[in-house]
Amino acid sequence: MPQDSGSCPGALTPYVETKDLSEPLSVARGPFVLAGETKGKLEADLFFRWLPSTAVAFEGSCSIQHVDLRHDSWALEADGDLKFRVPVLLTHARIGSTSSHVRGEVQGELSVGQPPFDRLRFSLVNFPDYLGASAGAGLEASVGKSTFRLDAIPQAADLRKRVKRESGFVISHVGEWTPESGKITASEARETLRCLHFWFGFLRCAWTGPVFPQGLSDGEIVWRQFAPWKLGESRDVLTWLPQRKPIDLPNLFSEFTQRWADSAWRPALLSAIAWLVEANSSRIGLEAKIVLAQVALELLAWVRL
Repeated sequence: MPQDSGSCPGALTPYVETKDLSEPLSVARGPFVLAGETKGKLEADLFFRWLPSTAVAFEGSCSIQHVDLRHDSWALEADGDLKFRVPVLLTHARIGSTSSHVRGEVQGELSVGQPPFDRLRFSLVNFPDYLGASAGAGLEASVGKSTFRLDAIPQAADLRKRVKRESGFVISHVGEWTPESGKITASEARETLRCLHFWFGFLRCAWTGPVFPQGLSDGEIVWRQFAPWKLGESRDVLTWLPQRKPIDLPNLFSEFTQRWADSAWRPALLSAIAWLVEANSSRIGLEAKIVLAQVALELLAWVRL
């Protein structure tokens, strides 16, 4: 298995860490403005929630006395370090004499910043250890002159061991993508993240990220994304990644991206990997696993032949 990233020279520095399994993570500090039919001050923080489902959520006191949950055009506005306006869904409201206690979730993606950047960094959740082609190193791969790196987070080693026995989520790895052109836009970053989502899902055989992506320009954070990312099993799952025989993942990634760029192959990859992940789920019975895996294999064989 690769050594902890802290022991490798030039290893990537973790920028988001979990101190406990499924620990909520801060997104932005309040107060905010809750805007709908009327506006009011919301004394709450925005945080990322893992369970019972992933969400960017909030809970706190609002100066609006009568909050109508039936009103479907609520938005959250911020004018602090992170400036944004994003639609939200209110899931709970308790009316008080002068204020209301509300709880809700951001609908869709919360993205902050727009300028192009030269590096895209991201994190992975519950990603397994593997035996790479070179012992003691993280994963490095390239597509043309674009490169990405991945390192395990040494501070998460104990939590990664706990996940093998318990249920929960831990940010296990940190990664970085450097574009060939030297600059990448937010829309291009989203497409890159989508490709990596299916690539890492294929490796783990369960959805694992990327999460908490950030765009950096000259070392400064200029773009951030928060979303209810699709994550898979909170328990340790079976994976085809080898534990005894090294594997050349960089070469495999190069082959994957070639298929991804092919208009005939991409839809097949999207379906086949989704079926693989579903077939590997602990919630699926054995008979269904066989059927799902067979459907994926037949689809890939049909496209290949």
